[in-house]
Amino acid sequence: MAISNTQKKQTDNDTVQKDLNSEDNHHSSAHPHVHSEESLQRLINRLSRIEGHVRGIKTMIKDNRPCPDVLIQK
Repeated sequence: MAISNTQKKQTDNDTVQKDLNSEDNHHSSAHPHVHSEESLQRLINRLSRIEGHVRGIKTMIKDNRPCPDVLIQK
């Protein structure tokens, strides 16, 4: 059974709404969300790696590298 674009869009919208509702509930919880210094450092390190990957992909696209090379970051 194929899913129409309208059904797909509605499913995507429902997912976004669930995420927003979950986020609202998370921030209004009785206890604050606290990370340890170690946990925060791991998060920052992971975001830095992601940032580096994205920067590399942008450079490859600007340099007109072939799509297969960009996809596997060769």
